Amino acid sequence: MDHVLPSDVVQVIDEEFPITLGLTPPSSSSQVATEGYRAASMLQGILELIRRVPEEFVTIDSKDRARLILASISLEQAAEFAHQNRHPVAWPRLKDNTPCLDVVREVLKKCSDEAPSQSTTGLEFIEDHEFRKALLIDLGSTERAVSGNEWKAATVLAGSIIEALLLWAIQQHKLVDRSEAMKRAVKSKRLTKALQVNDLTAWEWSLHPYIEVAYELGEIKEHTANPCREAKYYRNLIHPAAAEREKEQCTRGKAHGALGAVYSTIEDLEERHLS
Repeated sequence: MDHVLPSDVVQVIDEEFPITLGLTPPSSSSQVATEGYRAASMLQGILELIRRVPEEFVTIDSKDRARLILASISLEQAAEFAHQNRHPVAWPRLKDNTPCLDVVREVLKKCSDEAPSQSTTGLEFIEDHEFRKALLIDLGSTERAVSGNEWKAATVLAGSIIEALLLWAIQQHKLVDRSEAMKRAVKSKRLTKALQVNDLTAWEWSLHPYIEVAYELGEIKEHTANPCREAKYYRNLIHPAAAEREKEQCTRGKAHGALGAVYSTIEDLEERHLS
């Protein structure tokens, strides 16, 4: 079953019931009645859209969730009654006199169209709340891309998450330690030249040196570095010229491998920074 985003439901409500919501003033009383008659059938579709919003996107507190459930059930019963009796919908209200349709709309507007991953412990080793939240949202998007057979999107997103995690990990070290790690990476011929370690976001830095320097610093282990290297290679296939040159495609196996590299990176960093 295809999922629906909270903003999709809000948009449909606004488009289908502008007069009821007060978004558009009625030109006549008949317009109000017409929208009420249409609602008898249209509300069932609205409620089905709400049911198709994945649970992880409904990021609201218990009070709003209770109001959403009450409003949805009230609208469903009102629609059924109107349809059976061939009447326009008598728009229900909650006890505080708020129209139920407004409640549904306002609660869904509070929800995000992006959801964090549900499969990790939360990247607690990262203290920056906003950075941690952004990574979890990206991880959730990667997982959904894999589930949706969107192999290229999953591979690219996974590579970007690995890059962000390794950049963070390297930044935890002093300049002298970064420099020594860079020398070891060059000496082992994993890197062809030494990069400046005082600016890790300079243009010459990319996923490849992040992997090798993080490995030399002990942030990730060999069993993690290897799939990260594969993810680095396949991530480049987003560029049409690279894909044509290498005659490669982003496949199910490569996408799953890239996502596995993300999980392995997280596990190594958790072991190092939470222990």
